[in-house]
Amino acid sequence: DLRARLAAEGDAFRGRPVFAFAGIGRPEKFLASLRAAGAQVTGCRFFADHHPFRDGEIEALRQEAGGAQLVTTEKDFVRLAEKDRAGIAVLPVHAEFEDPASLDRLLARLLDTPLTPV
Repeated sequence: DLRARLAAEGDAFRGRPVFAFAGIGRPEKFLASLRAAGAQVTGCRFFADHHPFRDGEIEALRQEAGGAQLVTTEKDFVRLAEKDRAGIAVLPVHAEFEDPASLDRLLARLLDTPLTPV
């Protein structure tokens, strides 16, 4: 069984007030990761998955955040216009598998399987 959860990398947000924003399908996971990283989430704004950020939206988020650090996902950061990226932090995450050995076994089986021509 390949169950995994997202875990935040590092503790750069520990004790810091942050305002989270993202255009993702399950924003509650992003908030949980921020809180697990020790961030003090002062507010958040979420958009539909794959939201195309428009002119003015990031500035509005800056106003709404007040003095809190704006933070988003890696996925959303790369979709921001270059001019909007300044001062926005990213929460890097990685997958932590409940049973890492099961992933190793699956990969070993797949790597032992000869590839069939397409």
